[in-house]
Amino acid sequence: MANNEIQTVEHKQKHDTSKARMAAVELMQGLTPQERGVEKRLEVLEWVYRWGWSSAQVIHEWLGLQRRGFATRLEKQGFLQSHVMPYAGGVKGVPDRIFTLTELGVNEIEARHPPRYIEAYRVNLNQQQVRHDLIVQRLAVLGLHGSAADYSHCYTPAEMSLALGLEDTDKRPDLVLLDDQTGILTAVELELSRKKGREWDQTRIRIAKALNEKKVHTFLIVSNSDAILEQYRRQLRNGVKVQHWTKNAARQWVDLPNDTVTLQGIHLTTQKVSL
Repeated sequence: MANNEIQTVEHKQKHDTSKARMAAVELMQGLTPQERGVEKRLEVLEWVYRWGWSSAQVIHEWLGLQRRGFATRLEKQGFLQSHVMPYAGGVKGVPDRIFTLTELGVNEIEARHPPRYIEAYRVNLNQQQVRHDLIVQRLAVLGLHGSAADYSHCYTPAEMSLALGLEDTDKRPDLVLLDDQTGILTAVELELSRKKGREWDQTRIRIAKALNEKKVHTFLIVSNSDAILEQYRRQLRNGVKVQHWTKNAARQWVDLPNDTVTLQGIHLTTQKVSL
């Protein structure tokens, strides 16, 4: 996956030749079946720890497995816990259930391979965002393990504060991908609905802030909507004036006349995907 070429989330990994996956395969060589099982278990537990939760499909794509069942096996072993999704079947892309870590799963990964940039395991699950967040996880899998993968590491939203210094006043993207050969950090933002008004103004200002402070080097906007991508291309570029919003004494957001920010330092690419 190149900076300007994200493959569609329907991409199948039957011929996965990424460097990250090849390294994982080499690591598994010479291990006993039991040792390979432990390595796979730790891969899954670390992934769920870093994202907070995941689905069986994403877990199996992350492991490069064609047959499902590994997530269920870890649930039976007491490392994962499944949760039924209320919108399953009614909304495309929402699975029947998602998986979180049990206390045993948390203890296992913290004892063996504690994630570096997370202080404690937290489940940040927004029922309205399940489809969106799972697509983001699949984009991370493609960026690291896909057949055209260009990236060596990803940072999840839970890791961005400690790893990258992204604070609440910055635009925290859905995902950040690192190319360790160049050091370039690509912030990935998945947009499934159009931003308007204050939300759109603040998004643009915060993206510019993150770029100008070099907390990330480029933003990649991913969407299945041509209109959304065109909105970004036309309205998030150098020289565009954006309304600045502030809170008044009553703690209400107001847009004062002539209070604008001129965007500078914008480095942006867009990519359409099929969902």
